[in-house]
Parts: sequence; C-alpha cells; structure tokens
Amino acid sequence: MKKSIIIPIIFIVALFAGCGQQTGYSPAEEIEYSKIIAARLFIQPEHVDEFIELFQELIELTLEEPGCTGYELFQDPNDPSKFLVFETYVNQEAVETHFAAPYFAEYGEKIGELASQPAEIIVYDVAGETRP
Repeated sequence: MKKSIIIPIIFIVALFAGCGQQTGYSPAEEIEYSKIIAARLFIQPEHVDEFIELFQELIELTLEEPGCTGYELFQDPNDPSKFLVFETYVNQEAVETHFAAPYFAEYGEKIGELASQPAEIIVYDVAGETRP
C-alpha cells in the first residue's frame, strides 16, 4: 500500500521541481511590436471564398508596410463565415500608416460588401510597452 502512495508523490514532486526557477527568458527582449489589432469579421456564407482571396491580397500589401510585423487571418472551423485577424505593429505610427494606406480603404470597401455584420476591431498595447 505504501508503494502505491509513494509513486504518485514522487511524480508530483518531479513535475513541479522546476517551477519558479529562472530560465533567462525575457519576453520583453524578444517583442518586435507594441501594438496588436484583433478583429472579428463576419462574412456572408456565399462570399467566403471571395473574401479569403481579397484578404490574402490585403495581407501581402500590408506586410510590405514599414512597421507591420505580422498580419494573419484565421477561420472559425465551426462556422466558416467567421474570421479573426491578428495584426502586429511596432508602434502607433505604424498603425496609423496602415489605416491611412490608399489600398486599405479600397479593400475595406470591397470586404465590407461581403460582410454579414459590422466588424469588431480592437487595438491593444503590449502590456508594459511604451513605444510612441
């Protein structure tokens, strides 16, 4: 009986033995951005393929912008007409440059025509980052 109790205790001790130790990893040193844009997009089901094609073009153009470090589109596997977009930028100026780009308004209008409801867009700051 004692043997069956000791084995789980040894496993638990081994599992948590490394908790709290410093690894030398500092996320702040590796961050290449200070702004994140998260957007939920809702597309009419009959226009999903057209939307994806248009959005891929927008991604290519946006990734060429100075200050854009990432731009990705994700599709809901349970509802293919729902999408998430995650964008990363080095600072607020890069975000403003993106929103002011002539092609952004053009693609926004085209994509808006395919939407089933308005997009939900939120701009976040990376916690602790203070880049202008």
